[in-house]
Amino acid sequence: MCLRCGVVAQQGRGLALEEGTPPQPSAQPQEDHRIIGLPGQASAQAARNLLPFFTLIAAWIAILWSLPWWIMHRQFLIQPGARGPRSLTLDGAGRTGVNDRSSDVEWKNYVGSVEGKNQILLYTSPARFNILSKRAIADVQIGDVRELLKQNIQPNCLR
Repeated sequence: MCLRCGVVAQQGRGLALEEGTPPQPSAQPQEDHRIIGLPGQASAQAARNLLPFFTLIAAWIAILWSLPWWIMHRQFLIQPGARGPRSLTLDGAGRTGVNDRSSDVEWKNYVGSVEGKNQILLYTSPARFNILSKRAIADVQIGDVRELLKQNIQPNCLR
């Protein structure tokens, strides 16, 4: 645009437009290399530059997802006591567990219990519990177990 006369000229075509006249669209479409979702005028090259960063993020998420499973699986394989059969006796005196060793725990040592869909958790402290699977209990015995827990463990002691 000429500052003295106010005439706008397009380079390479030799056309002169008067001030205020909208420019005509060019016959050749311009390519838009912007990436949707990234702020600013990102180009395809900028996306290629960010590829190692996003690859590192994906690898980090994969490690965080698989590492706990791998550690638990390894601990299970190392401890032979975790793989054998277990038996448990609940009575008025407390809980007796038998696998490779025997243990007797009185009811006064339990601070609470929580029943879930598939298990019953017997808490010996607010952060430590024993798991009693409902699959191991006959359907007719579940009511007896609930009654025994209600009689011997104080409700809502975990909060």
